[in-house]
Amino acid sequence: MTESQLSKPGTILENYILVIRGSIRIQMLTQSGREVVLYRITPGEGCVLGTACMISGEPFPAEGVTEEETQVLALTANEFEEALNESAQFHRLVFMTIGRRLGNVISRIELLCSPDIDRRLAEILLEMHRDPSGKITTTHYELAIQPGSVREVISRHLKRFEMNGWLQPGRGTIQVNHACRSARSGSRPGLR
Repeated sequence: MTESQLSKPGTILENYILVIRGSIRIQMLTQSGREVVLYRITPGEGCVLGTACMISGEPFPAEGVTEEETQVLALTANEFEEALNESAQFHRLVFMTIGRRLGNVISRIELLCSPDIDRRLAEILLEMHRDPSGKITTTHYELAIQPGSVREVISRHLKRFEMNGWLQPGRGTIQVNHACRSARSGSRPGLR
């Protein structure tokens, strides 16, 4: 997994970004020094914080990091404003993304404030689960930054998940077993 920093806190954004291929992780560093993932931008999506900053002229408050090879469409501030004013379809896309993403960010904040790390970790694993084989390529550290935890805590919880038969950790990978994958249909066996 190759990561590349696209933006850092305090940056004045000059382009609106729409992801075509790949993904961008938007994260913040807390005062205690922990990285917390706010959301990911996947194909067909723009960055809600970036959009707000483009509209307001405020500096970007977070860090944007590509998680894999990523292709984006970049519009300058003038092109962005022109597209918003002249294209009803683009206007709808931008504001639908803002509405949907804002709801996700609020849910994420609620989960970050919740002490239920097992539930949060299970949701993160299911969110990252894209490969039909159940294989997730990640490290314990990468998993820890999403709920704002630390590697040691995540390792303990993953060990318990393994003992329950929900997953099989490997070097830089996690194999999600069928019982955990069936939770995607809404039944979440043992992961409450």
